[in-house]
Amino acid sequence: MPGGRRDATDPVTALLSAGVTEVVVKHGAGGATSHSATGVVHRPARTVPVVDTVGAGDAFVAGLLSGWLDGADAPARLDRAVTTGAFAGRHPGRLGGPARPVGAGPARPRPRRYGPLTAWWPTTTPAWPLTGAAANRHPAIVWRSEMDLTEPTVWNSDRLELGEGLRWVDDRLVLVDLLAGRLLETDGDGPAPLRELRRLDVPLGAVAPVADRPGDWLAAAGTGVTLLPASGDPRPVADLVGDEPEPTRMNDAVADPHGHFWAGSMTYAGVPGGGTLYRLAPGVAPVPAVTGLTIPNGPAFDATGTTMYLADSPRGEVDRFTVDPGTGDLHGREPFLRLAASDGGPDGMTVDAAGHLWVALWGGSAVRRYRPDGTLDREIRLPAKQPAGICLGGSDLRRLFIGTARLGLAAAGSKDGALLAVDVEVPGLPTAHAAAPTTG
Repeated sequence: MPGGRRDATDPVTALLSAGVTEVVVKHGAGGATSHSATGVVHRPARTVPVVDTVGAGDAFVAGLLSGWLDGADAPARLDRAVTTGAFAGRHPGRLGGPARPVGAGPARPRPRRYGPLTAWWPTTTPAWPLTGAAANRHPAIVWRSEMDLTEPTVWNSDRLELGEGLRWVDDRLVLVDLLAGRLLETDGDGPAPLRELRRLDVPLGAVAPVADRPGDWLAAAGTGVTLLPASGDPRPVADLVGDEPEPTRMNDAVADPHGHFWAGSMTYAGVPGGGTLYRLAPGVAPVPAVTGLTIPNGPAFDATGTTMYLADSPRGEVDRFTVDPGTGDLHGREPFLRLAASDGGPDGMTVDAAGHLWVALWGGSAVRRYRPDGTLDREIRLPAKQPAGICLGGSDLRRLFIGTARLGLAAAGSKDGALLAVDVEVPGLPTAHAAAPTTG
């Protein structure tokens, strides 16, 4: 293997046995661009939680890079300190466990090439922690331990009335507490509290990021669709159901891979047939694409944006449509799932990279994965009665996040309303962005 042989005392072997799952070599702007005191390394288009940072010792880097270039298969959890002779010094671990080793660089800079990578050592031992410009002057090795979630895990102490609209956007999880009108975010690599991004005075069904406008969201909110800019007040895009005779609000919404924004409506009373799925695109009037629904949820799209799944939750139905990628017109509606009341109602949905459909079962305490032919592939039982929204996220899109609800429960359990997470084998798809809307 490049960089020398591997044996029981080789640094990369020690790291692998300790469960390291990712390594970042810092080279200034071309690699990691800054390192904050809170243990986060920012790279272009990505944010990586950090366990520790160490100065790049010669033997350490040699073994480390050669091991990763060799495609080593690391375990998933870092549960003990690394104690090989390639390290010197110690710094308290950030996971609340034993102290983690910190190594110093050699006395003078020397380039070393391992396969396609070149690493430069720092001339002196950098002070801890590296921050701002100092992080770019001192290359370092950063490693991350990502929790291996084999069972549904409560992500934080927050409990939501109606946790919906989950999206993985810019290396973070975004979701809503629907009736409270709150737009929230949290980290995806380890349990962390929810942070409020926005609070509206109307229900907030779901959001989609806006293409080429970082920080902007297109939202199904109140009785229509609203633009939530990165700064400034919300801007109305379209009022869709404000004139309905029965009090009606927006519910779930999503962008498809071609930039169309799809938003469903429902009556507050859940009147059968009172819901509609709308399609929006810039420069054209909103289209009522599917009518006669009760509580539409989803929709969810495959990777090409030519297949759409739409749930009508109280009816226990999921239908599949063929989508014209240019116009968004729907064709070939067919039944995909018909669930018994005892299964729970199909709520939030997402399609994974294999084209299988994940469905949250409201009232069923479960999420299920269905094959494209509609047969059941897998069920995951949950410690909450009302799973509502789901998405696949995390660094490799293999972490299934599930939003749950306390709404309507006479006796809510301790985990009802919690955000849950569990790791799965097949990754999800990147979150689609909505085309920038025309606002009034």
